[in-house]
Amino acid sequence: MSSSPPVRIYAKPGDLVRDTADDEIGLVLGYPEHWEPRGSGYLIQWPSVSYPIEMDDSALQNGWVVVVSRAPVPIV
Repeated sequence: MSSSPPVRIYAKPGDLVRDTADDEIGLVLGYPEHWEPRGSGYLIQWPSVSYPIEMDDSALQNGWVVVVSRAPVPIV
């Protein structure tokens, strides 16, 4: 029996995420422009910090940060 590949977790601008260490809720603002490959990180606005923080995708993949609310996807 073959095993399935791990499911990747993604976030997009407008999603709310929670830091599992301190339960702080942050807003995904976008993606760092200078990160390669594109989408390997996120810009998060945490209420405890006055500026957006760059967060590596590994925080989502390892469960250190979880998506708690998805922003609606606009229908074009």
